[in-house]
Amino acid sequence: ATKLDACVKDAPRAAALQRKYFALTPSDHKYTPWVVVGGDLSKSSGSKLTEEVCKAYKGPAPAACAAEVLAKAGRVPADVQPCAAP
Repeated sequence: ATKLDACVKDAPRAAALQRKYFALTPSDHKYTPWVVVGGDLSKSSGSKLTEEVCKAYKGPAPAACAAEVLAKAGRVPADVQPCAAP
């Protein structure tokens, strides 16, 4: 068994960890994941998280943000190769 298996299968330890992190979670967090972007709770269910982060980011655009902009424009980033037709 791996260390992860040992931890998962140790019910008392798993319960103790859940209690510990429940106590550390602010009371206004009603679900997970609780994502904050630019100090505001993300309104995305995950589908637009990259877009939110890219919009809030103030530094030079990382590659993921450039790809996001191209995808929204319906274009494929230069480093993405299309699949060959069968």
